Amino acid sequence: MRLLPVGNHPESSSLPLHCSTMTLVFTLMLEALLLLSVRGVYVEQSPPAPTPQEGASSTLWCNFSTFADSVWWYLQKPGGRLIHLIYIPSGTRQEGRLNATAVPKERRSSLHISSLWTTDSGTYFCAVWHNAPQAPAA
Repeated sequence: MRLLPVGNHPESSSLPLHCSTMTLVFTLMLEALLLLSVRGVYVEQSPPAPTPQEGASSTLWCNFSTFADSVWWYLQKPGGRLIHLIYIPSGTRQEGRLNATAVPKERRSSLHISSLWTTDSGTYFCAVWHNAPQAPAA
């Protein structure tokens, strides 16, 4: 399992991004728009589908509609299961080529992958966790 570094602004990626479903030898796929509705919480990811070249870098963004206690990033290979990449409650966390940031108060997170490899191909997901307080038992 590897993690990637994250820039702090969408324009930090130097790669052209576009929507595509091409099956290239090296295609880094990200859900075009993942909206997850759980108790009125929405999670949106971007960019749609970057197709960078091996050795380049890419930054993925995740915005959510509520405060999050933590953010998780996952990778799913074609036909495979979800692979947990990194967990981050807030701030910045780096593991190998992965660098993740989470800014819960601004309801955003990013995942930066440096020195992309063909093995980084797949669909990337972000998930947020909000530990809502339990109502007192009556």
